Parts: sequence; structure tokens; C-alpha cells
Amino acid sequence: MTEEEYWETALEGLEIGLRDAVRIYVCYQNQYYVANKAAFNNRMAYGLGDGLNGWSLVTANTKDKEVRATQFSAQGALFMSAWDPIGTDGFNDTYSNNIAQPLFDRESFESPVSAMQTPNRTVARMDTLKAAVELDPEGNLVGKVPIPGQAVRYDSAKKAWVPMGAGQTSMVSCTYDLVLSNYHHGVPMEMADFLYAAAFLQEWVTQDGPDDPYYDEEYASNMSSDAGIYRAYIHDVKESSITSYFDYYFPASDERMVGAFPPLLSATAS
Repeated sequence: MTEEEYWETALEGLEIGLRDAVRIYVCYQNQYYVANKAAFNNRMAYGLGDGLNGWSLVTANTKDKEVRATQFSAQGALFMSAWDPIGTDGFNDTYSNNIAQPLFDRESFESPVSAMQTPNRTVARMDTLKAAVELDPEGNLVGKVPIPGQAVRYDSAKKAWVPMGAGQTSMVSCTYDLVLSNYHHGVPMEMADFLYAAAFLQEWVTQDGPDDPYYDEEYASNMSSDAGIYRAYIHDVKESSITSYFDYYFPASDERMVGAFPPLLSATAS
């Protein structure tokens, strides 16, 4: 698929949706929130549709570098999901997410202002981006970017990182520089955190036999499609960079293609 084919198909779908939709919403309800203006260096951000949200707290620029927020809910509706940072049942309700999401550091994110994919903990070297695909005889999109034999993947059965070997391909490859600092409790971030997250994902979505204790069906149902996109990695500890080989092809935007599936720092399903 080329960029021209993508936009032709997308705009056709948009036209059909606008023409045949039962309802087209042209207005929204205003809601009002209170903030202490004297505590901020500039205005507090809020969403036009949802009011105060995670970005309100993440972008809050206060004079003392602290934000104190109060949230209210209907009786009996507070913290409806389990306090689980990994599984599918954790951090799913509004109130838990109001606490958890500002503490979660993304590898990259979609800008709430421009909708552009924006690097955060992983910065793609755009001059290393390679993307090549073709249709196989069955009409499936397959990658044509060669994966070096020394690139590694996590083998859940062997509990080890193993070389891919010769003859493998992916749709895309790109090298990412890692932006490392300290965690909130002072422990430095390192390459091992990215290896652990990638291994965790593959471990828990893969069932190695009927009695595999390191397999979770609910987690796998939510995350296995993402796990299948990541093919292999080359880790450069000295340069603090990772070259990733993956199967996500999006010809309309190179930034979104490299930003949607960067090397993992978190494997949460919440």
C-alpha cells in the first residue's frame, strides 16, 4: 500500500461515514472546573470534550512543582477495578486512571495538541528508518526488510534471548536512542528495563504447553496482537540505543510508523 492508496481509501471511508451515519455530533456539553490560579505559572490545560484529564496533570506547571487534585465520584463507584498495573482488569476505571496515568512514562505518545506521534523515552533516528513491503500470492502484506542473523528475540520456552538466524524479514526497521534518567525512588533506568519489558510481554502471551505457569489467557487476549508485531532487536548498550525490527507499516506518516511500536519500556495491558 502506498501513501496515495492509503488516503484514497481513508477518505472514501470518511465520506461513507459522513453520508450514511445515523447521527453526526456537532456540539458538546461545557463543564466547569476550579483551579487555584495563584499556584500556576501559566494556565492549566484541559480537554474541550472531557475537561480535566491526564494531560491536565502531566502538563501542570506550578510554582512549587506540586499538584494537589481532588476527585469526586458517585457513591459506590470509586475505584471499580483492581489496583493492578499489569493485568487487563487494573487501572480501567476513571478514578484509578486519574492517579495512575500521570505516573506512567510512555515510550512515545500522540500529542494532545497536534495528534502527531511524539518521542519521549525512545527517540527514533529517522535517517535509519527502512520500510519495505509487498503482497504475497494470497494477498497478505509481508515485509521485505532483512533482519540480521545476530538480531535477537525472546524465546519463552527457553527463557532466553536467542538469535533470529538467517532468512528473516520485517516490514520496518529503525534505531532508537533511549532517553534514560532516574525512577521516582532514585534508581537509574538502564537498557535492562527495555529487555525486561519486551521479554515480559512475549513470556505472558505465549503458552508453552498446557500447564505453562507463565501464561495468562486474559493478558494474552489483550496483548498478543501487539506482541506479534515485534520481530527482533539489536541492543547497543554503549550507545544506549536499540534497533527494532517490527511489522507495522503506515505509509501515510513515518513518525507514526516509528512511534506506534517503539522498543517497550512498559508491558501493561491496563
